[in-house]
Amino acid sequence: MKNSVRKWLLFGVLVALAPIGFRYISAVINQNPLAYFELISGGELFLISVALCASAVGDLIELNTDSEPIKTAAMVWSAAAVLNCIICSLLFAGLKDSPTADPQKLANFSILFYVVSLVVGASSVKVAGDGA
Repeated sequence: MKNSVRKWLLFGVLVALAPIGFRYISAVINQNPLAYFELISGGELFLISVALCASAVGDLIELNTDSEPIKTAAMVWSAAAVLNCIICSLLFAGLKDSPTADPQKLANFSILFYVVSLVVGASSVKVAGDGA
């Protein structure tokens, strides 16, 4: 695994999840265990997903290469990242405070789009590293 992907995983992914991890630890210490959907149904993963994808677009915009395959991959991953940013932003804004939103479904959707963000982000870091 390249150094850039390792740094991205450590600082972009794991550190971003720290508040959720600390919330879980706090709940366990206070003997108030939370179900997974209670832990993430506040929309936190949507916000982290937006940050991961926005960072991916930033890495790809800075890419300066003459390789056509890398340029094409950068365009595809940039488009996927922007689309995911838009969807996650809309879901966070529209569903987070909705009185009719099901917390379990909200948590499941946030996990789904978080996984998409991980794929897009890791691929973008890889493409940006290959093009450098």
